[in-house]
Amino acid sequence: MGKPKVMEWSRNHKLLIFFIMAALCFFVSTVALATLDRDACKLIEHKPDNTTQDEKKIEDPNYYRLPRSVEPENYKLMLNPNTTNNSFAGSVLITISVKEKIKTIALHANNLTIHGISLTNNNSKGIRILSTNMSLDKRELLLINLQNELDIAQYKLFILFSGRLDNKIVGFYKSNLKSGGTMVASKFQPTYARQAFPCFDEPDFKATYDITLWKPHSYVALSNMNEISSVYDKNVQMDRVTFATSVPMSTYLACFVVCDFDYKEVDINSGGIGRNFKLRSFAQKQDLHKIDFALDIGKRATEFYINYYEVPFPLPKLG
Repeated sequence: MGKPKVMEWSRNHKLLIFFIMAALCFFVSTVALATLDRDACKLIEHKPDNTTQDEKKIEDPNYYRLPRSVEPENYKLMLNPNTTNNSFAGSVLITISVKEKIKTIALHANNLTIHGISLTNNNSKGIRILSTNMSLDKRELLLINLQNELDIAQYKLFILFSGRLDNKIVGFYKSNLKSGGTMVASKFQPTYARQAFPCFDEPDFKATYDITLWKPHSYVALSNMNEISSVYDKNVQMDRVTFATSVPMSTYLACFVVCDFDYKEVDINSGGIGRNFKLRSFAQKQDLHKIDFALDIGKRATEFYINYYEVPFPLPKLG
């Protein structure tokens, strides 16, 4: 075949030539990559294991879990937010059940300043605490080291603490509203309750809660349960609001809000499945007219599910 015929054939079969060249390039690339992968696998197979015992321990998921030797039964929690200096003070009295003899109590605390810790037995006798320390790793533990072993029994653990409300939107935090006001709220899921108060911050450690919140007199305080008392303290010009004891629940379900909001409410008709109760929907005062739709949908959805599952709503209020 002469040169002119070759050139003519090439012009008439450009597409075929393109596919032949592409196939050839693909074949060469595949062979090259396969060779590189085989060499890389050999390097990986012969790489020495330099992992230390501490690193192997940290890779163990159980390393991050709290021991089951101590379980919480009740939290008596008080929180006093100060939106002026963006801080909060608090105290918690935790009723704990010791399941086996121990010399260290481990629970969670993160971004909190601990001011004092005491431990007593059921006879109000003090238990000597040898030392306390915070873990410096991802476990975020507060470790309470005791002088003597605890017997299997019930004890009261009291902790005085403080924290910050600013620079975060998890834990217990402050929000600045467009209207110029402020509010404080909580966001604990999945593991941020430990930023609001020392606790056993794992879902299977369920306990009841007795919550007390301090608030400015014109503000509203909200929590999981219904309010049972509100006392004005003229010395600090604030209200001390106490809520009923909650049902047993995980730490991430605890909820606190202090705000200058208003609300609308409707009655939920349980249809004879449990007691009737109130559903409330809150909004900033200038936006109260916007919540009618949410309130209507909330009422209908709640009544539907009570009737569908035939299970009473377990709380005395919703919202």
